[in-house]
Amino acid sequence: MRIALMILVALLIISAAIGVSVILMGSFGDTEVRVLATSGVLSSYTVLMMPSLFHIEGGRYSHLTRLAVTATSITLVLILLLIWGVGPIGEEPLFRVLASVAVLAVATNHSLVLLITRSAKLIVQISQRATIAVIASVAAFFMFAIWNDGMAEPYLRVFLALAVLDALGSIATPILVRSTRSGT
Repeated sequence: MRIALMILVALLIISAAIGVSVILMGSFGDTEVRVLATSGVLSSYTVLMMPSLFHIEGGRYSHLTRLAVTATSITLVLILLLIWGVGPIGEEPLFRVLASVAVLAVATNHSLVLLITRSAKLIVQISQRATIAVIASVAAFFMFAIWNDGMAEPYLRVFLALAVLDALGSIATPILVRSTRSGT
C-alpha cells in the first residue's frame, strides 16, 4: 500500500511539474495540449484512487475496492487513448463504454469514501448505507442516460432529486460520525 501511495504521490508531483512547465513555457500546440490533458488526467486518477488505496491497506470492502480500482484504471487507460488518438475510442459505442466505466469509477470510489469511517452507531450505519444506495441509483440513472441518449423529464426529475439526496448523505454522514463519537 505504501509503495502504491508513494507512486501515486510521485505521479501527482510529476504531473504538476509537467503541467506547470507546459503552461509557463509551452506554445499550446497539439502536443502541449495533449501533455497538459494527460497531466490533468493523471492527477485526477491519483485523487480518485485514494479511497481505494485506503481500503486496500485496511483490507475492508475488498470486492467494492477491486471494482473501484479496476473501473478507475480502465477509465484512465481509455481517456489516455482518447487524448492521444490511439485506437477507435472516439467511436460512439466505445465513448459510451468510457462514460459508463467512468461513472462506475466515481460511484465506487465515492462509496468507499463514505465507508472510511467506522461507527457502531445505528444512525451512522443507516446514513452510510442509504447514501451508498442513492449513489448506486444516481450511477444507474447516469448509465441509463448514457446508453439512451438522455432521459425523459420524469426520469430527469427523479435523477436530480437523487443527486440532491446524494449530496445530503455525503455531507451529513461525516457530520453524523463526528457528532455521535463518544466524548464529543
